[in-house]
Amino acid sequence: MMRAAPLSGRHSPAVANLRQLGWLVSMAIAVSLTMSVALLLFMARAQDDVAASASRKHFTELQSLQARQLGRHVLDYSSWDESITFLVQEIDIDWWEANPGTNAIDVFQLSHSLYVDPQNRLRLHTSAQGTAQEPPEGWLTPSLAALLARARAAQPGPDDAPVAGVVEFAGELHLMAAAVIRPLHTQAPDREPRGILLFGRNLAADALAEAGDIMAQPELRWLPPGEVTAARQTAGTLVLPVVLASEEVRGAITWRPPTPGRALTERLLPVMAAAFLLVAVVVLAVVRRSRVLAEQIERDARTREDLARRNELILEAVGEGIFGVDGEGRVVFANPAALQQLRLEKNAFIGSDAQQLLVERRAGTAAGASLGRLQDGPASSEHSRFLRGDGSSFSVEYVLTPLRQDDPAAGAVVVFRDITERRQNEENIRYRANFDALTGLANRQMFVERLAEALRPRQGEAQAGALLFIDLDHFKEVNDSRGHRAGDFLLQLAAQRLRDQVRDVDIVGRLGGDEFVVMLSGLSGPDHGLDAAALVAGKLVQVLQQPFDLRPAGSTDGESQPDAAAWVGASIGIALFPKDGTDTDTLLQHADQAMYRAKQEGRGGGYAFY
Repeated sequence: MMRAAPLSGRHSPAVANLRQLGWLVSMAIAVSLTMSVALLLFMARAQDDVAASASRKHFTELQSLQARQLGRHVLDYSSWDESITFLVQEIDIDWWEANPGTNAIDVFQLSHSLYVDPQNRLRLHTSAQGTAQEPPEGWLTPSLAALLARARAAQPGPDDAPVAGVVEFAGELHLMAAAVIRPLHTQAPDREPRGILLFGRNLAADALAEAGDIMAQPELRWLPPGEVTAARQTAGTLVLPVVLASEEVRGAITWRPPTPGRALTERLLPVMAAAFLLVAVVVLAVVRRSRVLAEQIERDARTREDLARRNELILEAVGEGIFGVDGEGRVVFANPAALQQLRLEKNAFIGSDAQQLLVERRAGTAAGASLGRLQDGPASSEHSRFLRGDGSSFSVEYVLTPLRQDDPAAGAVVVFRDITERRQNEENIRYRANFDALTGLANRQMFVERLAEALRPRQGEAQAGALLFIDLDHFKEVNDSRGHRAGDFLLQLAAQRLRDQVRDVDIVGRLGGDEFVVMLSGLSGPDHGLDAAALVAGKLVQVLQQPFDLRPAGSTDGESQPDAAAWVGASIGIALFPKDGTDTDTLLQHADQAMYRAKQEGRGGGYAFY
C-alpha cells in the first residue's frame, strides 16, 4: 500500500491523517475501477464466445440440412422407373429436359443437373443457362470422381441415405448429391453399376447465399486458399475449411459472428475511462487541498455521488438484462433492461429470491433449472427459462459471475438475454429435417423412427398395430400428361385425404414419389387388428378413388377446364405387427410385397394383406 510522505512541522496531525486517508481512498477507488473493467471485459468475452459458438452451430446445421434436401431430390428421381427407361436404356433428351434437366433446375433452384453413364462419361449436362452439347473440359475432377465412387458403393435399400459432398465442377465449387439409377422395388437389386444422377447447387452463389439469408449474415462467403491465411489473422472472423468429397481442402467459408460483448465494451469503456480520469483528478485535488477539511468532505461526498450516478447510467445503457445478488441469493440491484424483460416493478424485484423468482418451476414438481451456487464459480447456460411477472416464461442464455470477498462468495452479477427467436429458428430447422417439404407429412426418417418406437415392447408385451403401404395407381399418367406441378398438387390433396381418414394417434408419412405409409397403433382383438386395418384400408381406397380437382385454388371456371378432374385410385399392402414382423425393415418389405400383390390383382383400388 502506498503511504503519504512524512508531514512537515507546519501540518497538523488532523491534516496528515486526512492526507493519508486520501491516499487510501484513491487506492481503493483505483482497485474498484480496475475490477469493474476486468469484469466488463470478462463478461464481454464470454458473450462473444457464446455468440460465435451458436453461429458456427447454426451454419453447420443449415449445411447438413441443404445436403439432405438435395440428396432426397436426387433419390426421388433416381428410383423412378422412367429414369431407367429414358437414361439407362436409352437417352431421351426431351424427357431429360422435362424432368431431371431444366424442370429440376427451376423447381429445386439447382445450378447443375448431370447424368453420368456406367463408364463415367458425362452424357447429359444442364445448368441454369441450358443444356450443354459437349461436356466441359476437365469435368471429371478428383472430387467429383470420389463422389461418384461413393454413390456406386452405397448399398440399395428402403432406407437409402443421400450421398452428398462439395466438389469442383466447371471451375467452381458446388454442393452435389449423387444416386445410382436403379428400380426402387426390385426384390434382388441389380448390383451391376448403373448410370448416376447428380443434382448440384453453386456453393458461393446459391447454398451460401441461402444460408446467409437464414442466419442474417450478409458477409457469409467462400474464400480461395490464397486468402484463408489473411482471414484467420482477422480478429472476430470465423473460418471453416471447405473439405471436398476427395478429402482435399479448397479454401474456407468465413463470416463475422455477432459480437454483443464487444459492442457492450465499446459503449462502456469510454464512460469508465472518463470516470477513472475524473476520480484521479478528484483524488489529486483532495491530497493537495487536505488542509481545507470542509471542502474536502464536500468534494468526497460529491465524488461518491457522481460515481454512483455513472454506474447507474452504465447499467441503464446496457441492452442485456443485468441484476446482482448477495451471498444469500437475494436480488440487490437490476438494470431497466432486466426489469423490462421480466415485466417486474423494481420494488417487487429487489430483495426477492432470484431462484424462486426467475427459475421456471412447475406446480407439484421439484425445482427446475438453477442459477448455480455462488461458491461454484462462474456459470452459464443456454437452456434455461425465466419467469416473467405475468406468469409467462421465455428462453434465455445467461452468464453468472461471482464477486468474491475472500470466501465464500459475497454475491454475483447475472447477465442474461432473450433467445426466444433463436430457439424458434432451431425448431424450424428440426421441422425441415423431419417432415416432407411438399405434403407436410412425416418423411421417411421420422416415420421409421416412430415405427421403431411403436415396435418396442411395453411392460413386457408387444403392442399390436398395422402398417399400410399405399401406392397411387395412375399417378404417372397425371405426371406425364399434366406436368410435375399438377402431380405435386395431386400429392398434396392425397396427403390431406389420408390425414382426414385416420385417428390423431396414427402416423401418416410419405416415403417419396407417390408412395405413402400409414401406421395404425393400439389395435386389439383376437384377429391381431386385422378387421380394424381392413376397415381403414377400405376407407382409404374409397376416398382415393374419388376424383381430384386439380384446378388452381380459387378457380371456378370448370366448363373451360374439362380435364380439371383426375382419377388415380390406390393399391394398399397391409402388414400387421408383431404378427408379420418385429423390425422396421421387415415390416416395410412385407407391406411393400402385399401392395404389389394388390396391384397385380387389378388396379382401380384394392388392398391385400401380407
